[in-house]
Amino acid sequence: MEAFAAVSSLKQLMLMIGLAGAAIITASACIVARNFSNPITAMTGAMQQPAQDPPRAEVTSAAGETLQRAEVMKSKVEKFLVHVRAA
Repeated sequence: MEAFAAVSSLKQLMLMIGLAGAAIITASACIVARNFSNPITAMTGAMQQPAQDPPRAEVTSAAGETLQRAEVMKSKVEKFLVHVRAA
């Protein structure tokens, strides 16, 4: 049996190294998976929030002024087109 003592201890060492390697690989895979899934989960939550809230129309004063200018320009263009078509 002494002849196989070195083989037996080497076999145990290889088993321990294999188990430690498997544990390290598993932990690394969990960390990488979490780093990929957390941003996706956050993005999904951010996308669901507007879908659950009723839409709100907020017009700032600058946007309101721009809309008023666009309406004035539209009416001027329509008057011009009426004048051009009549001529």
